[in-house]
Amino acid sequence: MTVSGPPGRLKRVFLISDFFRDTKSIALPVFGGLCHAPHIYNQTHAREVVRVSASRLSKPRFAPVVPVLSTGNGRPFPTPDAESLLENIIKEILTGVIQWDKVIQGVVEGASNLGVVQLQLQAFRVSLPIHDLAAAVKQSLPQVESATTDLVSWVTDGPLNTVSPRGSRQSKIAIVGMACRLPGGATDTDKLWELLEKGLDVHRKIPADRFDVDTHYDPTGKRVNTSHTPYGCFIDEPGLFDAPFFNMSPREAQQTDPMQRLALVTAYEALERAGYVANRTASTHLTRIGTYYGQASDDYREVNAGQEVSTYYIPGGCRAFGPGRINYFFKFSGPSYSIDTACSSSLATIQVCLPRTPEPLRPRLHPNIQRPDSSHFPQKIQILDKIQANDVQRLLAHPSGAARPTPWWRAA
Repeated sequence: MTVSGPPGRLKRVFLISDFFRDTKSIALPVFGGLCHAPHIYNQTHAREVVRVSASRLSKPRFAPVVPVLSTGNGRPFPTPDAESLLENIIKEILTGVIQWDKVIQGVVEGASNLGVVQLQLQAFRVSLPIHDLAAAVKQSLPQVESATTDLVSWVTDGPLNTVSPRGSRQSKIAIVGMACRLPGGATDTDKLWELLEKGLDVHRKIPADRFDVDTHYDPTGKRVNTSHTPYGCFIDEPGLFDAPFFNMSPREAQQTDPMQRLALVTAYEALERAGYVANRTASTHLTRIGTYYGQASDDYREVNAGQEVSTYYIPGGCRAFGPGRINYFFKFSGPSYSIDTACSSSLATIQVCLPRTPEPLRPRLHPNIQRPDSSHFPQKIQILDKIQANDVQRLLAHPSGAARPTPWWRAA
């Protein structure tokens, strides 16, 4: 039996209830949402999961050749093609109840009917249910030689850096999942593409839920701290956020920059669309994943600096905590960077997260960068009391972009 719920409530139930306290239980490593919850999901949700690739999976060459047992009744799924098989599996994960005793019975009966003499159990992590299955096989089929193999070591072990490029044209970047929240109702990449196809201009009057535009708009430009235009581009419903899902209290969520909240939501969507499963392969090992985030402003913190400053003001407003929240929620052990180079933040972020890119592929400052006019600088600049203005010009115009001015004793 699987029991789902908020971690705090589950812990309290297993401590207080006599029934649960005296039973054997094991915590499932589920961090990304509910499963086996028929009161939340139904067949429609299962269809939505497989709808993207349904047309491809329905081809005859994708027909199942190996029986897949249901965790609800221990019997093979009666499905003629890969599409219906995947839909039934997803539906069972979302809504079904795991009855492991029936799974054990199904495996034992299947092995007995086939008359096997050897049986190998392969699992991702040798858990208590796998021990129960192995024990049942030995007890019911003593003549069968059985063994258990943990596939995690087979997937993740081995050198992580043995794969070398196949050629100079092989890309160093792979986009495996995307998500967005953009103006014009572009809440996903499909809607963004529709906007681009139609060439729509989605600017509109500043919404009332942002601020009172009438108090901040002056077409004459004479009033300070006002805008020349009442129009702009805005995303829809930026405040929508499922705080319990991301293990945040309502108070913390209210004081957290909407940009940080959107970062969590879009990161989850992008990983979900990528088919990401933590620790399933060497490339998805948690120790190898980090967050590099390009962010050029933190207006929310600046606007609220003079407002109610409370417990979550610093983690909820400082931009460094944005990528940190992503790492913390997904249990990533890699680095967490918030990078600000103004308008080039995203591109600079990509460069920072690829330190091993071959030298020819690294962006560099053009060697013929224009040198500033010497009139922009005083005749003598107090940098170590020795660097002349022309040395500063050499620093800014150095072909490598490095901060290496010509030594003062070699200056002309």
